[in-house]
Amino acid sequence: MFSDLTGQSARPRCFRVLIVDDDDAARELTARHLGDAWPFEHDLVVEEAADGSAALAKLLSDRWTLVLLDWKMPGPDGGEVLRAMRRAGITVPVVILSGLALEELAPTLAHYRVEFLHKDDINATRLHDAMAAALDGPAKECD
Repeated sequence: MFSDLTGQSARPRCFRVLIVDDDDAARELTARHLGDAWPFEHDLVVEEAADGSAALAKLLSDRWTLVLLDWKMPGPDGGEVLRAMRRAGITVPVVILSGLALEELAPTLAHYRVEFLHKDDINATRLHDAMAAALDGPAKECD
C-alpha cells in the first residue's frame, strides 16, 4: 500500500495505457517495450486497439493515463483519432509512434502537444523517455 502525505494508506494506483496500431506485431513489440520500461510504483494496465475506430470507442468509454498511437492506419488514422480525441475533450497524453520522419509530423505534434517516437528507434529506454515527456501529472487511480 502507498501512503499519502498525511501518512494514511491510499489505494494502489494504476497506469492505464492504450496501444493503438493496425499491425499485430507492432502492438506486441510496443507492449513488450512498455513492460520493460515500466516504473514499478504503479500497476500497469494495457489494452490494445487494432484500428482508429476501436481506439475511439475505448477512449470514449474509459479513462486512460496514456495513449501510444500509430500514425498510419487504415480507416481513421492517427491524426484523425487525435483530432477526434481533442474535439471530444479527451486530453490524455499521447505518444505518436510512426515510421514517418519527425519533420512530416512536427506541426501536428506541436499543435496537439504530443510526443513522437520513430518506430525504428523504439526500445524500452526511448519509450520510457517519450512517456515521461508526454505525461503532465501523476497516474490516475484505478476505478
